[in-house]
Amino acid sequence: EISAAPLSLQRLYYLRALWFAPAFGLTSFLSLPCPRAYYLCKMVQLQFEGINLLVFGTIMFLLMAEESHRLYKGSDSQDDSIGKKLVSALAAQGPKRHFGVPPFGCCVRPFLAPHNLSPRHLILARNFFRQYAFVIVIFATLSAYAAISLPIARFNLVFKVSGYVEKFSGFLAIYGLMILYVATHDLLHEWRTTSKFVAIKLVVLLCTFQDMFVGQIVKRVEIAGFDCLGGEAHTEHFWSMYLTSLESLLVAHLVSRAFPASEIQTFEGEYHLELVEMELEALQRCPSRSGFDGPPEPSEDGSETNESSDEAGTIELVDMQAAVAPRAG
Repeated sequence: EISAAPLSLQRLYYLRALWFAPAFGLTSFLSLPCPRAYYLCKMVQLQFEGINLLVFGTIMFLLMAEESHRLYKGSDSQDDSIGKKLVSALAAQGPKRHFGVPPFGCCVRPFLAPHNLSPRHLILARNFFRQYAFVIVIFATLSAYAAISLPIARFNLVFKVSGYVEKFSGFLAIYGLMILYVATHDLLHEWRTTSKFVAIKLVVLLCTFQDMFVGQIVKRVEIAGFDCLGGEAHTEHFWSMYLTSLESLLVAHLVSRAFPASEIQTFEGEYHLELVEMELEALQRCPSRSGFDGPPEPSEDGSETNESSDEAGTIELVDMQAAVAPRAG
């Protein structure tokens, strides 16, 4: 159905999001008859995981740009750059503790002051989920090199360290996406971002914690062991991939529901992520030249003020807040 939808960037990235579950399911199934292929299949799965997180982040920016364009259509700011409109649309929702989100910021949330997202914050969130795709490729290549050039003991050490780095990088990517998800919850309410977020993150979280428990279960439950597989490690890998293949069926169902063809439409202002990034970087480097004085900051009494904003700008911000508020309902 998506292939028959109107040609757009949204259709392109929705199709890419649908690749995730089949790729995980196929690599898991190929590993079952030959558990020795576990490391190769796991490397391919991590590659697709990194691509999928990058695709989801790109979709978030694509939808943010479209909703910001619609929000300011017909206003005095409709001719502003998409970066300025995006930051202003997020500021219209009011200050939040944007960095106090899981998995890293929930513990320090009570100590964070509410604030608006600046262009620098959005670029930082983008870098958080983008770095994972690079880390996965680099450490997968390192592990492959170690497998063919080092003794088994040293390879296991390299593989273990690489696993820790990749897991930390994955959680950092999720942290960046959580910042965007919480910041755009009201703005993108009609796009059902919660279901999209759950569909993409479920198998990532399951695989992260699953690898930690499968080995312990195989050691303690005798019926879970298979002598024909040739060792405890191969048995652990077999059950890990078997569970992943089952989880892929669930993820395939969730992704198909979260990224339906009925959502694909012709955008009024279709902005690629690269263009939005350049606009945000321009605002970060020279706000005054871009006509951006920064989002309004909360005053001592809790109201939003901006010393560089005139009265008309304040009225326009209030109008934008009124336009965004019904979406959260």
